[in-house]
Amino acid sequence: MTSLLESINARISVRSYSAEKIPEGPLNSLVSFMSAITEGPFGTKVRFLFLDESASSTEGLKKLGTYGMISGDMYYIAGAAEKGPWAEMDYGYCLERIILKATELGLGTCWLGGSLNRKTFSDKISLKDNEIIPSITPVGIPSNQTRLKIRIIQNVMQVRKRKEFGSIFFDAVPGTPLAKEGLGEWATVLEAVRSGPSASNKQPWRIIKNGNGFDFYLDFDPVYNSVFKEFSIQKIDIGIALCHFELSAKELKLPGSWKTKKEAPAAGKLMYITSWNYS
Repeated sequence: MTSLLESINARISVRSYSAEKIPEGPLNSLVSFMSAITEGPFGTKVRFLFLDESASSTEGLKKLGTYGMISGDMYYIAGAAEKGPWAEMDYGYCLERIILKATELGLGTCWLGGSLNRKTFSDKISLKDNEIIPSITPVGIPSNQTRLKIRIIQNVMQVRKRKEFGSIFFDAVPGTPLAKEGLGEWATVLEAVRSGPSASNKQPWRIIKNGNGFDFYLDFDPVYNSVFKEFSIQKIDIGIALCHFELSAKELKLPGSWKTKKEAPAAGKLMYITSWNYS
């Protein structure tokens, strides 16, 4: 079985899909896995549905809002989160868990937050008044061209375009780069966070190592987040980061759990989210 760390490192954004149907075995495993996810780690109620659009006409596919952005797409995972302070983070965390499961099963995915018709997807999943659709993902067999790209990445160890380790992970105070030396397996956990996908590849997560754990922050961009009135797209990215951190720490059997501090540690303009405490 593929480890979670292997899935995190293997995942890429797949924008071109084969006309092949998803085999019954992987499809059943994926649907069963995502159907069991009903709540995020911070208590938000979530739900996810598998959408089969293989019989849709070209006009029907255009109504999804992804036409021209994704090719060969026939299947989607769409979900909803109840509105609340943790909605985007919980949703991002949960959908990334599903995406990593799809990766383990050999399926391709691609986070879509802006390039979708929310009205169409809202109708398809019968969105309730107290719910939002932060994002979706196509899912399917990668095209032959994409499969070749995946093999190149895996065989050549292509470096992802990511910010430098010390520019997003800090030691005690913002701006003081955290060195990998002396971190042990926590360095692997932080690299798993660093490799995560994010909207427009902005990588807005910031983590400050303190005496008994790690404080998570968002480098919030108000202009970028103003595009969507109902939710913050960058908070979805934080949810992905939280997912990578927790799953990697647990796989490596490292100690700790989430504990949101009542008084947020000061960090300039950074927005405090939560903390991983291992004391």
